[in-house]
Amino acid sequence: DDPTACADPINLGFTGIGYDGFTVNWSSTGQSTIEVVESGQAQGSGTLYPNAVSPFLITGLLSNTAYDVYVRDSCGVGLFSQWVSDTVTTLLCPSIIPAFTSANTWLNVAFNSGGTANADSLYWDFGDGSNSSNQNPGHGYAAPGKYAVTMNAFSNCGDTAVVIDTIQ
Repeated sequence: DDPTACADPINLGFTGIGYDGFTVNWSSTGQSTIEVVESGQAQGSGTLYPNAVSPFLITGLLSNTAYDVYVRDSCGVGLFSQWVSDTVTTLLCPSIIPAFTSANTWLNVAFNSGGTANADSLYWDFGDGSNSSNQNPGHGYAAPGKYAVTMNAFSNCGDTAVVIDTIQ
């Protein structure tokens, strides 16, 4: 054993695994650096996170993708531990299931997106030039008629789903 080398980080693991990131957990005695590399790519080609402290949140990743995560410690100028690593796979983004209902009282309509699943935001087009980004908007129409109402549902994974219904 080289007494001037740093001890390797231990207990490397992951929590909070989602579709675009995870939290890296480890125990160490020095100052840590993390490297995150898409599995199959060479170490040294990933994103470095210097001065990392456990737990450390990594975000902005691709869904349903395996990543190799490397951690090493520094305990002085030019003194490093060995890299320790493990692999984690982000979750698959669930498909958006768009659905809405409406209830009207004369020209006022209440829209409900309660049947929509896996959407992170919504955009409504009421068919008369008006719109909303509320989850369950209400809208007053100026005149009776048929209106094609469009609800666009978006996920943080970049997916979009659309549902259109005609109301009168």
